[in-house]
This record gives sequence, C-alpha cells and structure tokens, in this order.
Amino acid sequence: MFSITKKISSLFELLKGKTWAQRAYLLMYMGFCFYILFFPIGRAFREIGEIVSVLGLITYYLLDYKNSQLKKFPLKWIYFLFWGYMLFKVFHSVDMARSWDGFETSIRKGGLLFFVGIECVRGMKDIKRFVILFCIMGFYEGLDGIYQYITGHDLFRGTAAWGSRLTGSFSTPRVGNLMALVLPPSMAVFFLWKDSWSISKKILLTGIILIPAMFIFVGAQARSGYLGYILACTVLILFFRKFSLTKATIVIALIVGALFFSSTRTSYNKVINDPRIQEIWPTAIHVFEKNPILGVGIKGFNKGFKNIGLHMPGRLNRMPHPHNIYLQFACETGIIGLGIFLGWIGSYLWWTWRKIRTGWLTSSDTTYWSLTFCLWSAYFGYTGTAISGHDFFRDWWLALSLSLLGMTVGACIAKSPEYGTNTQATQQVV
Repeated sequence: MFSITKKISSLFELLKGKTWAQRAYLLMYMGFCFYILFFPIGRAFREIGEIVSVLGLITYYLLDYKNSQLKKFPLKWIYFLFWGYMLFKVFHSVDMARSWDGFETSIRKGGLLFFVGIECVRGMKDIKRFVILFCIMGFYEGLDGIYQYITGHDLFRGTAAWGSRLTGSFSTPRVGNLMALVLPPSMAVFFLWKDSWSISKKILLTGIILIPAMFIFVGAQARSGYLGYILACTVLILFFRKFSLTKATIVIALIVGALFFSSTRTSYNKVINDPRIQEIWPTAIHVFEKNPILGVGIKGFNKGFKNIGLHMPGRLNRMPHPHNIYLQFACETGIIGLGIFLGWIGSYLWWTWRKIRTGWLTSSDTTYWSLTFCLWSAYFGYTGTAISGHDFFRDWWLALSLSLLGMTVGACIAKSPEYGTNTQATQQVV
C-alpha cells in the first residue's frame, strides 16, 4: 500500500511545475508506452493505450501545435490527402455502411497513432526506450508461445494452439505477422550494448534475447509474416554492409530456406496452390477491370465481385478482402486510390531513407541512426507482408505499422538540422 502511495506521489511531483501542454504530452507518451508494451495481451489493453495516447495527442495539439513535430513535417499533406480520398470512397461505394465502419475504425484505432509516433520520438532517449519496449513485448510473447508449445495452451488467456500453429496470447496465428513487425526494432537492442564489448558478444546476447520472439514467429507459420521479415532483414544487411554482396546473398538465402522450407505449410506446392493465388487474387483483378478508375469503395470487395456475377467456392465466397492490400486498393479505390497510396508510402519511405542514410554517413551519432533504420526496416517489411497478409483496414496491424512509420518520421525530424531542436513544449517532460 505504501509503495502504491509513493508511486502516485511521484507522479504528482512529476506533473508539478509543468504546463498543460507538457502534461498532455506526458499523457500521450505514457499511453503510447502502455500500448506497445501490452499490445499482444488483448484488445482491452490496446484500446486503453489508444484512448489515453490519442486524448493526450489532441490536447497537446490544441495547446501547443506550433512546437509539434508534425508542424515541421513537409510531407504531412500526402497523409491527409490519402485519408481524404478514403473518406470520399466511403460515400462512393457499393456498400456504404461497411465502408464507413472500416474508415471510422481505421482512423480511430490506427490513423491517429501515426501522429502519436511522430511526436513521441524526439531524441536518443526516446528511441532507446521504444526499442526496449518492443524487445520486452516480443520476449514475453515469445515465452508465452514456448509455454503454449509445451502445454497446448497459452499462459495469459488459455488459448489453445491452432493445430501445429502457435498463437500465444494473440489467440490467432496472425501473431506471426505481429512478430514480423516487432522483431526488427527488437534487433536494434544490438546497438544498445556497451561500445567496449566485442561484436561477437553483442550478437550472442542479442540472439539470446530474441530466441523467444523467434520461436513464436516461426511456430506461428505465418507465411506473409515470413516474407515481411525477410525483406526487413535484407534491407538491414544491405544498409549496414557488414557482409560482401555474396555473403549477404548467402545469409538471406539461409533465412529464406529456414522459414519457407521448415514445414509443409510453407512448401512451394502449398504456397503456389494457396486459394489466394488460385481464386481470390484473380477475382480481385476482375473487380478492378470492371471499376478501374475509382473502384467499388473501401471494404467493398465482397459485394463488388458478387455484383458483377462472380462466385468463389465454399467459404471463400464470404471473403471480405483480397488478402493483398495492393489489389485491395486497386479494386476498392481504383487506379487513383492505388496511386495515392503508393505515392504516400513511397514518398515517406524515400524521405526517411534519405534522412537516415545522410545522418548515418555524416553524423557522429551513428547509433541513433542505426536504431532509426531498424524502425524503418520494420515498416518496409510491412509492405512485403501486405502482399498476402491482411485487409489494409485490420485495425491492430494498421495501428502498429503506422506507429512504426510515425516513430521513424519523428526520429528523422528530431535530428535533422533544418528543422531545429524543439525544447519549448516537452523539455524534460519524460
């Protein structure tokens, strides 16, 4: 009881002497940390983190937008253009109710966290903190996967495994796609060890910490997650250039082999005969061919293919999305929407890449830019998982990917000389 009282007293001491903008920022920051740390345990934990961080974000912008990171970001207009077009596709849709549900949920549970990510990373202390949080989250979720493998059910929620596929506390093998986003920033812990330690010692310790997360990632057998993680590892290897091109190719080939040839689910024949390739993607292409300019409306894939007389066998006929976000944007938002989407993620990835690469080559603070690139690689991996993984509007996947993209943008703004240093609003707040 005394300990709880002491912690509450410490919190009030922290808030004393702060402006309301700083208090709002602290609320946002704490909510975001809570959100990342407890992400896999359940929807309730995610929603608590989302609500707290977004309330803090909105209050902070109302009180001190002039000192925000977002105000300095030159490409923010593309993000607003994208979501503005998505709103248009709510009303220009074959299924307006479903379109509105997808749009509203995505903004509330995903879109706003991009701004939270931008604001929460303003220096080395922040980026280190979030790398550690991702590492802790992946570690305990991985331990839960090991527990589930041994006992047949997970520790937190009692969820049984899906046959041979692990779910952890996430209750679905999609935990593999979650780990594909979590592992790259967790790998950044390599750069947090003491400089005096040898490379081999750092690799050994990092590998030990990552074993649980890798166990559940492989055990979930999420092929789309494998693809995303392979892309993330590829860009990490090429960026740091610790290997020659030949050695890098061998390492990447070993990763591909270990992931895609470790079970019958990931065998070549299983992949090539997957219903996504055989049925769903061709159907999405037909929908696009009938509505090439504007598409059928967001979340309108199912009604869209039925409206043109197409039918897929069995339960596939109830499929709500094409299991490929690029085809999803093509058939649901047309060539205009696909172009805006690709322009948005392409410009953000290119802008942040240039900032990171320049900083890493010219700055003395290579650790900061190395950590930032690990965040960048996670979002780049997401673009690979998106080839076959999910509906773009799946709230948890969208939210975490946009959080990572936002943190990457925020880290680039914070250390880019042309934007100056922001000390007025959040100095010593967290």
